[in-house]
Amino acid sequence: MKDAIILNDIIAKSYSSLSSKLQEAADYVIENPLEIATRSLRSISQTSNLSTATFSRLAKSLGFTSYEHMRENSRNAIGEQLNKFSDKAKRLRKESQDISAPSFLTRQSRACEENIRIQESTIDVKKLNLAVEQIAAADKIVAFAALASTFIAEYFIYLSRWFMKNSQLVGRSGDSFASALSNLTANDCAILISKAPYAKQVCDAAKIAAQKKAYIIVITDSHTCPAYQYADIGFIVPSESPQFFSSYAGTIVLLETLIGMLVTKIGAAAESRISEVEKQNTQLRTFY
Repeated sequence: MKDAIILNDIIAKSYSSLSSKLQEAADYVIENPLEIATRSLRSISQTSNLSTATFSRLAKSLGFTSYEHMRENSRNAIGEQLNKFSDKAKRLRKESQDISAPSFLTRQSRACEENIRIQESTIDVKKLNLAVEQIAAADKIVAFAALASTFIAEYFIYLSRWFMKNSQLVGRSGDSFASALSNLTANDCAILISKAPYAKQVCDAAKIAAQKKAYIIVITDSHTCPAYQYADIGFIVPSESPQFFSSYAGTIVLLETLIGMLVTKIGAAAESRISEVEKQNTQLRTFY
């Protein structure tokens, strides 16, 4: 049933087939879900500078019976998004009262193990090799992330800087998405990490990076991620977890795999750089 599906997912699947005008309307719908859910079509038309007929055509193109049907879906999607984490937290508390159930450590560990097992069996090694080649050959490697994904991207960039001088994280410590995107070229590689609920900044960055013709690698948990449609290479990483939030265990394994493959690809130059960083750390007394 369409009303049970998040509106952004429906748009992501149909976006490439929409006309430019309908894509404008779709962009507005994605960027302004609360307005779509709460304001009249006439008001939306005035704010967006798009006709009411354009939004009606968009609704029909996406498979809805009318604009009001699409609007109701937006309301449901917002409700689902707001309640999802709290509902899982409530379920966690109830499950903790079942003395016959496995410990939470066991359940969480098993879920992470299964995610990694599925990832290992489904990811194409050829895609991994191609991703490594593109990263190694890029003038700049820019990782875009927000929300919880920021810290995972930060870990990847920290490791990469041991043997690469041209990697950058955007999304933390005041780093500007706008300035980083303005500096992208066709010789650069943009790595975007986003898990549900998808960060708008990251999805918008994917679109702009594509316009800049940068090589785009998207790491997400579903093909319905709005950023996925812009990927030159996309990795869909299982993220199931008995706790209230998505698991990043599989993502960490994937990123550590890319790091190991990059060191191998770059070879002696990577070894030399790592050795130099070690010497600097020793002089600075970074480690005990």
